[in-house]
Amino acid sequence: MSSIIRQRYPLLADELNLVFAKLKGKEGFWGIDLVAESQEIKIRVIVSGNDNSKTEENKENLAKLLDSQKYIVWKLMPMIHFNKTVNFPKENPNQSKVFSVVQPCINIGDGHNRGTLGLICIDVTTNKVSLLTAHHVVSNGQFVIQPSDKSNIVFAIARFKRYDPNGDAALCELIVPQLNQIFAKRQIVNNIIAFKNELFETNIIIQDVRYPVLGEKVTKIGLATGKTDAIVRGIGIYKHSQDHISEGQIVWVEGCWLEPEDIQNKNDLEISFQGDSGAVWFDSSQKFGIGLQIAGDFNDSSPTQEFAIAQHLPDIMENLQIKPFI
Repeated sequence: MSSIIRQRYPLLADELNLVFAKLKGKEGFWGIDLVAESQEIKIRVIVSGNDNSKTEENKENLAKLLDSQKYIVWKLMPMIHFNKTVNFPKENPNQSKVFSVVQPCINIGDGHNRGTLGLICIDVTTNKVSLLTAHHVVSNGQFVIQPSDKSNIVFAIARFKRYDPNGDAALCELIVPQLNQIFAKRQIVNNIIAFKNELFETNIIIQDVRYPVLGEKVTKIGLATGKTDAIVRGIGIYKHSQDHISEGQIVWVEGCWLEPEDIQNKNDLEISFQGDSGAVWFDSSQKFGIGLQIAGDFNDSSPTQEFAIAQHLPDIMENLQIKPFI
């Protein structure tokens, strides 16, 4: 478990690790984190199932494995689709166009997947300018292309270099030489004339990274939902699919659990939608990135189950050997 939990919550760190060890691999166990409940810090166990009944059954079976539930609260997340009309901001057409200037928050992909460019970074092993995004956004080819739709002509802006096996982050090196190749039966050329580190349509520059704080308000600018705010509800470790690497492969990712500011989500705000993966969540100072968007709820889930998961950016920086470009 991350050293940040042990540093901030030493009295709960051992108990959290013990509960995680007992529940890991058991049916329905989906994550464990620390949350603020009634002015206390509690250990929250996240449980899932195909429906409400199965989720409750999984919870009861998991509870039997624990010697004590003194510090435990439960989060039940049945995997139910509600067939509701999803209420989320329409994609900004300017965010999805072809860019000659590469910058965070624009659309990128690999020819099959689409997502958001997170940060412009420096690869400290080569000192070359690179980009950071979610691995599953760029895992299906050598090139990172833009735009990420089905256009006949697409533009190569980077080459995939490496990924973080402990999560879902990828480093891709920006391309400088001209390209003119055939990629997936489409012409692929290089159109980059410049890059900049301001987030799209803002003057915001992520200057450094840090770990999140429980209860703090954070913001991201994603391809699908645009600029959205959320609250850090949990800090812990979460089950995450790596099907983009190998079918059925699972990794436990350390990060934070994000939810709308209104816990009841009365306005049915979408903070996570397909295409937001790779976006960076940043703090209220607009200087520090705290997490990389890697997952979220079903797009038609209940409003009270709206969430996003972000992998800790300090961990990503260390694992990929990168730093923000400033």
